Amino acid sequence: MPRSALCAILLAAAFATAPHGTSARTMAPSEIELIPSLLPAVVNISFTKIVPGANGAPARRTHGVGSGFILGAAGEILTNHHVVAGTSEIVVTLQDNTQLRAEIVAESPAADLALLRVRPDKPLPTVTLGDSDRLRVGQPVIAIGNPLGLGGSVSSGIVSGLNRDIHATEFDSFIQTDAAINHGNSGGPLFDSHGEVIGMNAAIYSPTDDSGSIGLGFAIPINIVKFVVGQLHRYGRVRPGWIGLTYQPVTNEIANAVGLPRAQGAIISRILPDSPSARAGLLVGDVILDFAQAHPSDSRALSREIGMTPRDTTVPLTIWRDNAQLQLPITVSEQPGLATPPVMAATMQMPVAMQSPEMGLRLASLTDELRRKYSLGTDQQGVAVQHIMAGTVAADRGLVEGDVIVNVQRQAVSTPDEVTARIESAKARNLRYALLLIRGNDGTRWITLPLEP
Repeated sequence: MPRSALCAILLAAAFATAPHGTSARTMAPSEIELIPSLLPAVVNISFTKIVPGANGAPARRTHGVGSGFILGAAGEILTNHHVVAGTSEIVVTLQDNTQLRAEIVAESPAADLALLRVRPDKPLPTVTLGDSDRLRVGQPVIAIGNPLGLGGSVSSGIVSGLNRDIHATEFDSFIQTDAAINHGNSGGPLFDSHGEVIGMNAAIYSPTDDSGSIGLGFAIPINIVKFVVGQLHRYGRVRPGWIGLTYQPVTNEIANAVGLPRAQGAIISRILPDSPSARAGLLVGDVILDFAQAHPSDSRALSREIGMTPRDTTVPLTIWRDNAQLQLPITVSEQPGLATPPVMAATMQMPVAMQSPEMGLRLASLTDELRRKYSLGTDQQGVAVQHIMAGTVAADRGLVEGDVIVNVQRQAVSTPDEVTARIESAKARNLRYALLLIRGNDGTRWITLPLEP
């Protein structure tokens, strides 16, 4: 897996150099006694990927590691999608060193989750899933996984933050922990002190491109995992709830302008014709305060509430309009024409996006919606830059949100995967830089991005 540039969020899979030391809390005796019962349901994952060669060069094989945990005794295993995406071979190693070939049976790239299947000759031990909504900052946690390919490694810490936004999606709600998480921990479980899984370890924050854990790890809350897994079991894909509008957080300035006593809720910026929102009578400029009796803390929380509501369910919606509260019923639907919708992405009208930690970018294929958002011509082709991580190479090269990558290495690109493939090809040829043609507000320009060896 690619490593990040300076101060970037890293997906905690694959190999990296040895981590910097971090302090860890001392485990309670009851937790120490609990560990042996948890280890058997955690697995090590190794994978092989084939990277195409450039200009007739032969393809090359790359290898990496990750973690997972056993959901079903018959061989169902859960891990991060980024651990197994694009793999040609997946091998799962159990705690007794039994190795089993695995296949992907269902996946949600947007939720970064994948279900694997192995075929054991006997029932496997399974984890117990907890309730991440009950988590509190300061609560002790235990991470188990396969850091740096070592396997069966245990670290401990506390929940150091909740509802963290690491710019992976528009509805981030990551658990932050200081339990040591390193490359290879991706897909592994984060346990509470009762031995229940309350999160899936997915990313770390690293100050340099060659360091490991500095006490900032991030896990997907298990309640979101349970929702996605339930959808994958039922439909083979995720079918999020959708009401057909876009919105943004209410700032202090917006609250003042619309007469709200304080900044809260999400203000509607667009309503799609013939959508549930249009039929419910919502208007642009309305502020959504409550959804289905829930009081979302921010716009990302509202996205999750909508996305996790079963379609064809009618719920009450509390809005602020003309200096007064108003309650309207709204029937949640599923976005029409979305054959394989990313989890909850339809709520925010966001296209499928790709996180590229190495460049410090989040990229997305151009859609009519993005062309309008960034004032692009209807015939503009390329890949949109949606987010730039501060302090990274991309930021240093002057890339900004709304820029369009037209081609890489003098080859046209139209998807984030093509951008990644061109850069990987350049690395395979041992080039020190990749050449990108950028279309921005100041015209079209070439830039170079340095490549890691």
